[in-house]
Amino acid sequence: MNGIPPIHIMQPSAKGARRQFSEALLGPGSQTDLGYIKSRLREIRERSLSEQTSLAEQFKDSVNKYRGIDCLWARDAAEAVNHINGIVRGTSAILVNRSSSVVNELMPGLGRLGCRIVKPYYTELGFFENRIRDYWDLPDLLGKGLAGNFEVTSNESALPSLPHDGRTIKDCVALLGVSAASAEDGSTFFLQHSSNISKSLERAREIVLVVGLEKIVRCREDAVFQTRCMGIFGIESMLLNLKPEPGEGNGIDDLPDYLGRLDRAVHVILLDNGRSNILQSDLRDLLLCIGCKACVKQCPINHSMSRNSAIWSPKDHLSMFLLGENPFMDMCLHCQTCHVECPLSIDLPTLMWKAQAVYATKHGRTLRDRILGNAELLARVGAIAAPISNMVTEVNPGKIIVRVGLGLDSRRQLPDFHRETFKQWFAKRRVRSLKAADQPRVAYYVGCFANYYRPEVAKALVKVLKKNGIEVLVPSQKCCGMPMIANKNLRGFRKNAEYNIQSLAAQIDEGCDIVMGCPSCALMVKREYLSLCDSDAARLVSNHAYYVDEYLIRLKREGKLNIGMAKAVQSVFYHLPCHLRAQDGAGDSLELVRSIPGFSVKNVNANCCGMAGYHGYKKEHSDLAAEIGGKLFTEIKMAKVDRVITSCAACQLQIEAGTGIKASHPIQLLEEAYGLHEQPS
Repeated sequence: MNGIPPIHIMQPSAKGARRQFSEALLGPGSQTDLGYIKSRLREIRERSLSEQTSLAEQFKDSVNKYRGIDCLWARDAAEAVNHINGIVRGTSAILVNRSSSVVNELMPGLGRLGCRIVKPYYTELGFFENRIRDYWDLPDLLGKGLAGNFEVTSNESALPSLPHDGRTIKDCVALLGVSAASAEDGSTFFLQHSSNISKSLERAREIVLVVGLEKIVRCREDAVFQTRCMGIFGIESMLLNLKPEPGEGNGIDDLPDYLGRLDRAVHVILLDNGRSNILQSDLRDLLLCIGCKACVKQCPINHSMSRNSAIWSPKDHLSMFLLGENPFMDMCLHCQTCHVECPLSIDLPTLMWKAQAVYATKHGRTLRDRILGNAELLARVGAIAAPISNMVTEVNPGKIIVRVGLGLDSRRQLPDFHRETFKQWFAKRRVRSLKAADQPRVAYYVGCFANYYRPEVAKALVKVLKKNGIEVLVPSQKCCGMPMIANKNLRGFRKNAEYNIQSLAAQIDEGCDIVMGCPSCALMVKREYLSLCDSDAARLVSNHAYYVDEYLIRLKREGKLNIGMAKAVQSVFYHLPCHLRAQDGAGDSLELVRSIPGFSVKNVNANCCGMAGYHGYKKEHSDLAAEIGGKLFTEIKMAKVDRVITSCAACQLQIEAGTGIKASHPIQLLEEAYGLHEQPS
């Protein structure tokens, strides 16, 4: 067969965008059906992975039908780089596109061989100032029903001897990572936001197409749809990271003309480089990714991680770690926003935890990981020794020993231990309580922080539920396991999780629902236990578990919430914790606060505070944590409200450190409205 496998370029269609914008203004009925798009995309991706080996073989056969095309199945990056080096044959430059497969996996090896890399993407954009500084400046296009319109704008089935514009062929090789490939006919697709890919295809003397195995789908229709989805879901991330790159001043026009015998050729590299191993592992879902970079959109560490000319996203963060090329894995805050934003709902945070745990099993865990990962034991010892333990951690030389020994920032004040924990207080209180025969009951999963560091929040929760006629039980429980898994102890996490699942399931069998006051604990019990300890008991617990605001709003909607609250005219700044946002909990919390007479929510902030549990205390991360929380701190200071509230204890600590303003849990506002805060403990 003559010619080359069809190469298609997709890019934004201005005509389609104008039409869609006009339609979006007419009302919600005209908005893009994102649910259908995500569902169909998921079907395509699942089918692609389940048939990956056969699709790759079919794609290779389809490509090899074209005369003169060579197709290499590269087992790793080194094999691909050596093959490319043979194609280059002393050319002046290699043109690359913004493909993770090319830039992250192949470009470092080519650089070590002395190849000159040119990125025309940046020169085609020109020089400009991007006024979108961070994710809070993004226009939320999908939320407004503006999904963008991406169409095939060019179709190459042969390489012309001269570019379409009559200009000369340049002495360079184009190395281009594809967005999708069709096994059916060997066609490839690119998503393009500027003209860099088109020009590279037209003016390079030879073309190398890099096809990651996961990019291959069954047919051309699926490839078109997958590439279009990259544009739809990735447009805002593209806007966010749209900036000239220093040192990328040379474009295609600046390269020397090619004066040799012109025999333009296309080479195809099927790149494995660990993908087959991932497909057979617990990390398989990583390969569902289409590379849209939606996970970048609200990632709080995005700007800090975009370095060394690499293409960065949370997905790339994990991929490069698996290849042994990312020493910064601990930078991730596990805020869950990548999971929230992903159109395929890929649970990247859990995949990262699994990957780090596997690495730690092979290479060991640090002493700090072992200590901070056992947060409950640490807190129990501190509570037993309180208030002496508080003095030790805040006064020299104990302060220096603790912080140096654990690598913590000496500028940060650690939370105080309480001599009497919440569970001790509750045990004494429950002896005095009398249970009505028909009184509904809940099992309260307390969590370590409320038990040892902020017992006043746990006490408020019990008082508020009792005011609403709910008897509270505190079943046997262990740490939810988040500190363990965050510190690479998957075995310890599963041990605690299984214990809690069995204990809480027994309470459900007795007619109780599960209530929690910590968003991170709720995330573990409701979702992560299912991901990492899938069982009927885990599903039972998840289906009966409620964050406390969610539970109280359910009472309100059933007409059972006690509305006998005192009016207190106060303005409120509400900060939504990342882990509550991941559970769609913002609406319930805001509705609950607004149900208190006299309270008005003046500001709602959903920016990550940067704390992430112990993460913000660590010396190497504390400055970044403060930088991430900077916008939140500024908004709080400028708001001039009566109260600052947030449900997460770590967020409270970060807000207090960054603003000097004490933050309260929403349940404490209800405690005050019911007049319960003045009651003796």
